[in-house]
Amino acid sequence: DISNFYITKVNVESAMMGVVIRGCKNFSVKNCNFKTVKFSLSLAGNGNNYCDGFVVDSVHFDNELTDLNSDGFHVFGGVRNGSVSGLTGKTGDDFIALNGNEGTSFAGESILGIDNINFTSCEMDEECPLGLRIYTWDDSEEEGKDPNNHKVISNIQFNNCKFQSTHDPESGIQETPCVRFAPYVVFNQPAEGDPVDLRRLKADNIVFNSCYFKTHSTNWPTIGICNVDGDVQFNNCTWSDNNVRNGIALHNSHINVNIEGCKLAGGIQGWQWPRNNNGENFITIKNSDVQYFNTSDIALLYFGYQYAHD
Repeated sequence: DISNFYITKVNVESAMMGVVIRGCKNFSVKNCNFKTVKFSLSLAGNGNNYCDGFVVDSVHFDNELTDLNSDGFHVFGGVRNGSVSGLTGKTGDDFIALNGNEGTSFAGESILGIDNINFTSCEMDEECPLGLRIYTWDDSEEEGKDPNNHKVISNIQFNNCKFQSTHDPESGIQETPCVRFAPYVVFNQPAEGDPVDLRRLKADNIVFNSCYFKTHSTNWPTIGICNVDGDVQFNNCTWSDNNVRNGIALHNSHINVNIEGCKLAGGIQGWQWPRNNNGENFITIKNSDVQYFNTSDIALLYFGYQYAHD
C-alpha cells in the first residue's frame, strides 16, 4: 500500500491483466493506452485499506472484442473518492465495471463497498458488447459473514458519457444489456432454489446526467435492473431510436427510478418473479419524451408498480 504517485504516458500490452492498483491513496493514471486480454486498468481495496482518492484521465482501451474478459476500467470492492474522465476505445467485455464482491476474493473478506466516483466524458466504441456493469451483493446476513460489512455501491455519477453495445453472433461477440445492474454475473434470473436467487444488489444514489444509451440487441433491454434495492436517476439522457427492446427493464427490485428531461426510446417494462415477491418500485417521469414500441412496454401498469409522470 503506497500513496502519492502517478502513472502517465504509458502504453501497456499484456496477455493477462494490465495495471492493478490495490489499497493505494492519492494517485493518478493519465494519458495511457491499454491492449490486454484480461482487465486493463483495475482498482481494488486491500484488506481494511481502501483504494482512496484517485484521478483517472484520458485512458484508451484497444482490446479484442472476442476476448470475453477484457474489461476496460474494472473496479473491485473497497474503492472510493475518485474522478474518472476521458475513457475511450473498445473492450471485449465491460467497458466500465463496478464489481464490488469480486473484491472480496481479490483483496480480502473485510473489504467494503464502492463509493463516491464521478465519471465524465467517457465514450466507448459502438461495436463493444457491454458498456457498464454494476454488480455486487450484500452478504452481511449470510452465515459466517461480518454483519457490519454492508457491501453497497453508492454515490456514483456519470456525466456526458456514451454507452452503446452491439451483437454479432457470427464473430463471437456476446449479447447483453448495454447497462446492467444485478447481484450476479449474468442478467438472467437464477433457477429457483439457487442461493444466488436470493441475492440483492444495494445501489444508492446512482446518477446519469446527459448520457447516451444505444444497443443493437434484439433480446435484451438497453438498461437492465434486476434484484436491486436503492435509487437511480436519469437527467437529460437520450436513448437511441435504433433500440428495438425496452429502454429500461426493472425486474424483482425495490427501487426508486427518477427520469427527468429525457428522451426514452423503448419505454419501461417491469415485473416481479412470484417466488420472491420483492418488486416494489416507484417510478417518476418528468418533462420527458417516452416512446413505446408496443403495448407490452407498459407492463409496469399491470404488475404492482407505482408510477408518476408529468
